[in-house]
Amino acid sequence: MNIKKAIAVTAGLCLLCGCAGSQETEPQPQEEHTDEAYVSYVRDVETGRPENFTAAARISYDMKYEKDILDRYSMDEVLEMQGDTAHIRQNIDGNGVYSAIEGYYFDGNLYNTYNGITYYEPMEPADVQAMMLVPVSPYAFPEKQIGTISLNEDESGKEYRISLKEESAADILFARYDIYGLDQYKDLTVKDHSIAVRFDENGSYKGETASFTVELEYEKKKIEVSCQMNMDLLKTNETEVVITDEMKDTFRQYISYEDIDPSSIDEGEYVDDTEEDTALATFEKRLVSRLNYKAEGNGVYRNHYNDTEEYRVDIVNGTFQYANYSIVYTYNWKGDIAAFSGCTYDFKNDKASSGCEDEVVEKMKTVKSYLEMELYYCGLSLDAIQQESQTSGS
Repeated sequence: MNIKKAIAVTAGLCLLCGCAGSQETEPQPQEEHTDEAYVSYVRDVETGRPENFTAAARISYDMKYEKDILDRYSMDEVLEMQGDTAHIRQNIDGNGVYSAIEGYYFDGNLYNTYNGITYYEPMEPADVQAMMLVPVSPYAFPEKQIGTISLNEDESGKEYRISLKEESAADILFARYDIYGLDQYKDLTVKDHSIAVRFDENGSYKGETASFTVELEYEKKKIEVSCQMNMDLLKTNETEVVITDEMKDTFRQYISYEDIDPSSIDEGEYVDDTEEDTALATFEKRLVSRLNYKAEGNGVYRNHYNDTEEYRVDIVNGTFQYANYSIVYTYNWKGDIAAFSGCTYDFKNDKASSGCEDEVVEKMKTVKSYLEMELYYCGLSLDAIQQESQTSGS
């Protein structure tokens, strides 16, 4: 079953369906140029694309009609890629109709669960990446399409801010960022846009943000559409995808995508997966609805990861705990500090307390990454809840 066609059941108006979706844009041959920021950008793009990474993306479409009726279509997703093995999770909200997709890829097959259907589909690793529907690798925009490009650089890396020429903006939107199929609508005009592409201090691709505001005509009415896309690449060369023998036994019971009875597909649920007023409140809601945490009261939630390991989130105090039997590591996102026994580590200042062993500090960093993944699974980021904590002073 083609993933775009499957998701089409969830949202009206062709959200994620087989009409023109975002595709990985092929690199174009570059002409000679002299702009310093552009030269640096092309060099960073050509650094290479890792085979081992985690990509987390958030995409939304807000549609404003003449009478201020607002529709919203959104998707957040996480892809963990380790060579020829992968894990993908996608959450789609089509104006109140919610669907979730989760799949594991190994031995040339993707084993998927989608709205009550379990099936497998043969594909290549590149096809799994393409299921993200958003770019997971950088693109060297031809210089003739760029209006302006600027570079902001600090110790953590580089961010290029790109503005496209007016005559190129719609083409780039359709080819690289649009998962909705906006090119099917008449008289579409890009009113405003911005693109930011991020690389780390070594020149490796770290992510991309794109924002487009367009005006189009639908049934002789003018509609303003705000398209937002953010993709973060993390855990480069550190991602591990675990698929146990027990999981493989379960996957062997899945049917081929060719044998799916379309009438058996659940058309999605009308559930409240919408964002709350704050990122933290959204996290609290989705810990239960998406990740099956159990509420223990007073803002505390717990999830038994397996027979020996568990996660514990304390919303009020801003802590995330990882426990393995009696061994407990605690990370506090408000202070960006981790603790284990008598050892503490300050992430902001990259400083450990006296007597901390290196392997303990490394485990603290790993525990922080566990929280980051839980947030990404909830369509959020650690930066979002940390910024809220600083703003609220809590």
